[in-house]
Amino acid sequence: MPNKRKNIAGFTLVEVVIALAIFLIIEAAFYSGYEMLQKRSKIIKLNNACNLLVLELSAMQTRALYANDGFVQSIKVYSDGSGYDLNKGSKKIKSVKLSQLGWECLKLFCINDVQFLPGGVPKVYSKIIVQVRNEEKLKKTVEVQPISGRIVVKDE
Repeated sequence: MPNKRKNIAGFTLVEVVIALAIFLIIEAAFYSGYEMLQKRSKIIKLNNACNLLVLELSAMQTRALYANDGFVQSIKVYSDGSGYDLNKGSKKIKSVKLSQLGWECLKLFCINDVQFLPGGVPKVYSKIIVQVRNEEKLKKTVEVQPISGRIVVKDE
């Protein structure tokens, strides 16, 4: 008696290869979109951090201008770049950690503390660099200009 083959349902090798190719094309499209989304998210966090620093510096300058209490208002950036302290004289008013704001991808650099003398005048030219970790090209500078006390954000 001849051995008859039964029809077995399944996929051929060609069908499997075509399906894998389609999945790889879709994955490549989503991956590039995901990378672009991640970069955009970091840029938004960078802009938000700069806006927060501008608000903090403006508030410090206003307090120094109108308080008439003789105290120097200052921001001291942590040496590891993870945040900063707001000080009134030698007393710490507030601590800000980037990780608490969901900005772990950012790092701060500052050569000297930003200080406002009574009357709202900056003590010296100061700048705080806000950078996305591991990406040197994604950074901005928040600077306090001497004499005028203007607070300016610049792209690096």
